[in-house]
Amino acid sequence: DDYLTKPITIAHLLRAVEGRAEPRIEPPPAPPPALPDSGVVAQLMEQVGQDADLALGMIVTCLTDLEGRLQALAQAFDARQSLPLARAAHALKGLVALFGDSALRQLAAAVEAAARNGDMTQALSHAPELAAAGQAFREQLDMMRAVVEHLVQGASKEFDHGF
Repeated sequence: DDYLTKPITIAHLLRAVEGRAEPRIEPPPAPPPALPDSGVVAQLMEQVGQDADLALGMIVTCLTDLEGRLQALAQAFDARQSLPLARAAHALKGLVALFGDSALRQLAAAVEAAARNGDMTQALSHAPELAAAGQAFREQLDMMRAVVEHLVQGASKEFDHGF
């Protein structure tokens, strides 16, 4: 009868399902890879238990979904309808929240709140800033992907040399 509340983190999910699955025998974990001085990458790696493959999958999925969410938000801005705009902003906010408290998440939250309150003037005022933040977030994800791909390749090479 357990349940999780939003925002759901990997750590919370793992704790919730711990003990419910069949136990499996695994070799002792390798020490976590050294990370560059990037708080967002370090936070993501911590959330996924230092699993670089999982982190990479999350980044790639976010990059894929981000385009659709930004497009839905742009269409909602164009339609100037508060409920679709609030929903699109909420969906975007949830997607990017996995990667910390970014400017894009904060702007999406502001748009969502304004749209839910029926203040379309306020919501629409964030459109240019939100577009720029979307581009900056996309670039940040691309950089994160490069860092995590490097971690995956390094782990793969360590594995190959271990046997």
